[in-house]
Amino acid sequence: MKPTYDTAVRDQVRQRMSPPNRESVAEIARSTGITTQTLYNWRSQWQKQGQLVPATTKPPEQWSALDKLAAVIQAAGLSGPDLGAFCRERGLYPKQLARWRQAAEDANGPSAPSMADQRELQRKNQELIRQNRRLQRELEKKEKALSEAATLLMLSKKARSAVATGRGTMIPPEDRSQLMELFREGLKEGASATAIADLIGICSRTLRRWGIAFQTHGFSQDRRKGSPRNVAHRFTPEERQRLIHIVNDPRFADLTPAQIVAILAEERIYVGSESTIYRIMRQEGLLNHRGRTRLPREPREVPVLEATGIHQVLAWDITLLPGPVKGQFYYLYMVMDVWSRRILGAEVHEHECSELASAFFDRVCRDEGISKETAAVLHSDNGAPMRSFTLAAKMAELGVSLSFSRPRVSNDNAYAESWFRTMKYHQSYPLRRFRDLLSVKAWVDGFVEWYNAEHRHSGIKYVTPNQRHYGQADAICAIRQQTYEEARQRHPQRWSRPPRNWLQPQVVSINHPRPQKPVAA
Repeated sequence: MKPTYDTAVRDQVRQRMSPPNRESVAEIARSTGITTQTLYNWRSQWQKQGQLVPATTKPPEQWSALDKLAAVIQAAGLSGPDLGAFCRERGLYPKQLARWRQAAEDANGPSAPSMADQRELQRKNQELIRQNRRLQRELEKKEKALSEAATLLMLSKKARSAVATGRGTMIPPEDRSQLMELFREGLKEGASATAIADLIGICSRTLRRWGIAFQTHGFSQDRRKGSPRNVAHRFTPEERQRLIHIVNDPRFADLTPAQIVAILAEERIYVGSESTIYRIMRQEGLLNHRGRTRLPREPREVPVLEATGIHQVLAWDITLLPGPVKGQFYYLYMVMDVWSRRILGAEVHEHECSELASAFFDRVCRDEGISKETAAVLHSDNGAPMRSFTLAAKMAELGVSLSFSRPRVSNDNAYAESWFRTMKYHQSYPLRRFRDLLSVKAWVDGFVEWYNAEHRHSGIKYVTPNQRHYGQADAICAIRQQTYEEARQRHPQRWSRPPRNWLQPQVVSINHPRPQKPVAA
């Protein structure tokens, strides 16, 4: 006989399916003994009546279209505090309801193009993008070749009187200085170091080494590695050969120089110090890494940066945003002011490279007024664009110092990583993928505007980044502090400890150094 259920049982089941409980049909069936088919029939009837019964533990963005429509219908006549209470009781956001309402209105508009039309448009768009990139690369190559040819023609006239005489020849200091001037002039005009070196007849590495040597100690003597020097206490060839013979002796073939010196000293034999043995073994190619141990590496210093105001310490990074096709991603470039948490710039591109990063920071520094007088420090991880020579040259031109995280230590760039987490877990972030580049750019621009102007940041006492960046945070926190003090004076018995501290943090640091404990005597 088919069981019958009264109204009370149905109401109880409907409450369990509805927010904020949102129990699934399987869970209700296990606890009540009612068949799943009966529960699904009840749920279908309630949905047709316009009631909100998602019956799922999935987030609201993954509800069915009927449930979203029911939520929009139920909230249609609400506003102000009533709408806020409705959303909190059902685990929703007002902005989610607004998006669902807009989607329902758009569904009655003109029909969207078919999937085949969309794929054809996307294919044509990709083809135009590839043609544009190819033409841009060809144009850049031709412009660079013309500029380099003009520069080399100008340098060839000046370099006739100061051309190198050949490989291995010691060039006089006066000729070196003249060649270095030509080398710097050519680089400044846009010619490549290799082309200038070929014109002069000297390796480009030699020219760079000359520039370093001239800035430190000049060209007063031959400081090339391996150049002859007079050393009074140099080993004679016989002593050197004797030391090599001892090191290669079967008795000492497996021992280190320190062990060899100790054993020989027991036998009352002295052939040289440990450092001398190491130096001669290195010169003879006998000092190579042996065994299964890993080559020693010097640990990188922990970056320690402190900011007491805006534009002192900046943090930047690049993250991936999912594209319309699996395996395709867009790249979000972001730079943040660490002291105020304000996003100074955010751009989305189709690929990751140092040229885009350089142009990005050129625009950000120009818009924010960051110059050499600002003495800003830019902190990042060790990605390819961050470590590129192009970006380093642009930052040197803008007067911005560079700081890098330790390898495989994401906490060194915690401010940027935390912002990415806030962005990707925001309720407006797409559950699956972005449609195209324009849609992801529009979404990122809207999110950055919301983050800077509306987001209450916990790290800066729940003021917005714009309020702290433009000097309004201290006045706001003073009002909060005064409010708490007055509340404590009205009801002192309700306060068992001092009121909350609303003062703004004055110093923001990356890896603040820990105080060292004094060593007991």
